[in-house]
Amino acid sequence: MTSSGVYRRCREVIWVEAADDHDAVTELQRLVRNRYASTGITIEVNPISNLMVGDLTDLTGHPLWRLAPGLGDEFGATLRMCVGSDDPLPFATNLPEEYQFLYDSLLLAGQSHAAARRWIDQIRETGMESRFTQPMSAVDSVRR
Repeated sequence: MTSSGVYRRCREVIWVEAADDHDAVTELQRLVRNRYASTGITIEVNPISNLMVGDLTDLTGHPLWRLAPGLGDEFGATLRMCVGSDDPLPFATNLPEEYQFLYDSLLLAGQSHAAARRWIDQIRETGMESRFTQPMSAVDSVRR
């Protein structure tokens, strides 16, 4: 920690040619994606937060479109996804606005109103199935 030589070496930029690793990385991504899909884990996305914090200029570059079901991605298995609103105060958003943002993005991407509504309904249903709470009827039956 006190060696200036180590500090200088750590600050050097080393360019790595990734072209040689493209096929291996693509296959690893496919395997990880298939593994997650087989577990049934639901991944939460927070589009407005992701747009503001991530390296995205607009929502069209969001990984959501490559991973979510029903959007024509042939790369691998689709993942269970739900929408969240992340931190409502710093991002000045709420869940209905997140859904509206996604809906508008689908329309801008060329989806019909009906297709966009179906997709939003599917994502919303996944969120309801994946929530951490149980409906009252299920809780009541466990107590009995």
